[in-house]
Amino acid sequence: MRADLPTARAGLLFAAFLKLLMPVIVVIPGIAAYVLYKDGAFQDEMLLNGEVNPDNAYPVLLNLLPAGLKGLSFAALTAAVVASLAVKASSIATIFTLDIYKKVLKKEASEDKQVVIGRITLIAAMLIAVIIAPFLGIDKKDGFEFIQEYTGFVSPGVLAMFILGFFWKRTTSNAVLFATIGGFVLSVIFKFLPLYTDLSFLAPSKFAFNVNGVYEIPFLTEWDLFS
Repeated sequence: MRADLPTARAGLLFAAFLKLLMPVIVVIPGIAAYVLYKDGAFQDEMLLNGEVNPDNAYPVLLNLLPAGLKGLSFAALTAAVVASLAVKASSIATIFTLDIYKKVLKKEASEDKQVVIGRITLIAAMLIAVIIAPFLGIDKKDGFEFIQEYTGFVSPGVLAMFILGFFWKRTTSNAVLFATIGGFVLSVIFKFLPLYTDLSFLAPSKFAFNVNGVYEIPFLTEWDLFS
């Protein structure tokens, strides 16, 4: 099997194409839930504490499936969540061990030592995630909005990194590092900037939107599905 840089790039582009199918997979069930709700179905099932909760759409739609398909769909969802968590956990351990510990902290570290450091890093990362998760506010908004908001902190820099890496040969590793870290820092600044600055002057140009009386610069403009 031929393994070189063009092949690796082609593989990434193909994986990106498959990722483009995700909006279709996500949007179509949402449209179905919206139509059913507007037609008067599942009026009570969609409610949580007297308000419509978009997170109830998926389990409500599962109830429309027969027993076998319902179990298969739930198993597929569980497998996807576990696989996604496993990939992210592996990435955390690998990046810290090879790119930070091996290259910066202890260059002569043996493979056995790197394995131990990777496991310690993974455990530490999971503990940190468990500790800070209750303070992130997922209980105050629906899950999809929560994921999009915090993914938006890193995705702009990663997008710039991949685009320049694919199409500009002069892109360097330092530029990639700056795009990743700088994009995250700028995203955090844009997140909290509306708390200290009036951005209403950006509203006519659609760069800022009024969200509960505060003008924000959103990464993804969101509308309530059931409004």
